[in-house]
Formats: sequence, structure tokens, C-alpha cells
Amino acid sequence: MKLLQRSVMRSKISVALLALGSLAVASCGDNLSLPPDASRPPDAGTAIDGALAFRCDAPADDLEPNDTAETAPVVLPTSTGETPASIYGDWIIEACLGNGNQDWYRIDASQLRWDLADDFDGTPSMQLHTVIAGTGVCADIAACNEVRLPDAPENTVTVSVYRASDMELLATKDDTHGVLKLTGANASFDEDLLVSVSGPPEALYVYRLNIFLDVTGSIDECEC
Repeated sequence: MKLLQRSVMRSKISVALLALGSLAVASCGDNLSLPPDASRPPDAGTAIDGALAFRCDAPADDLEPNDTAETAPVVLPTSTGETPASIYGDWIIEACLGNGNQDWYRIDASQLRWDLADDFDGTPSMQLHTVIAGTGVCADIAACNEVRLPDAPENTVTVSVYRASDMELLATKDDTHGVLKLTGANASFDEDLLVSVSGPPEALYVYRLNIFLDVTGSIDECEC
């Protein structure tokens, strides 16, 4: 994977913290290196709000029912870039996981104009973050001083990425501290994807899923 060689603009992604029944926000810097003309909509970094946390206690959220691949809602990108120097798609999903079920999403990646890129080699790169409420996306970096949840079933999240056309597994990972980062490059990332988020029966949490696809292999890092 090629590293991003041009200068990049970094944006803050704030992640909500649930503590003692109240919300606090930690923002330890950017977690995605974006192309120079990339921008996020005003609400892209907003906290996971109390209303969503309350619905999670039910549990239910606006994207349910999506417990199977067949019921996965199509999720359009939050923002995109379509210039020769900047082809990317950015998906941000906030939802709730509980009762031992799975959440499935169909990521509408096939609409991105990969053919417009000056330096596209046919293999899009993916950066995926899943963060559950109570911690931050940079919690695995000691210098960031973000809350790191203990290793426990209730803080466990598993994410799997499939090619939607034939359910071929492209990537999967799990984490027991509530912060999951998954990166890679695959020619199939230019097609629609199915993404599942799951956890053990003890899991009941609000989470944010952020998927970033581009052509440059942008570096994924936390600035603290």
C-alpha cells in the first residue's frame, strides 16, 4: 500500500464518553488522514447523544431491524471526494448493539468514481474504526490519555467486512477493550460491501462505526 505523499488535512473526530450517567466528549486528534480537499459535514464529529444511549437500553435504534445480511440497510457515504487527486468515501454510523444480536450494513461503495483517480492502481484502501461509548478512538495510544475500557465481554466488539455480491469475507477483527481498528487494501473494496458488528451476549452499548475508503493508502494515526 502506498503511503500518502501529499500534504493532508486532518479533522477531529470526537467520541462520546458515557460515565456516571452523563456524557463527556474526548477528542484526541484525527484518526484518518484525508486528501487535501476532503471535508466532513458539520455533524460528522458530534457526540453520541443521550437519546441514542437511552434507546440502546431498549435496545433499538433507527437502523433496526438489521440483524441479518438480508435486512442490512443501504448506508450512503457521509461525504465523498471525486477529483483526480481525491477519490474517497467516508461512512459514519452511530447505533446500538445488544441482546447478543448482530448489526448489518450495506456500504454503498460502488458509486465512488475510482476511475477518475490519477494514481489509482485498482486496489482501494480501507480504514475502519469501531468505538463503543465509554472510550475513545485513540485509547490504545498511551500518550492520548483517553479512557481505556477493561478487557471484558461487555466491552467486546467484532467487525467483519464482506463483498456484498457473494459474501466473500474480506476482513475481520475483534477487540475486547471497545476500540477496534481494521485496515487493508483489496480490489473488492470498490464494490458494495456488507459490514457486520457483533458482540457476546453481555454486550450492550452505543457505538460509532467509521469506514473510510480511498485510493492513496492514507495513514491512519492519532495525533496527541
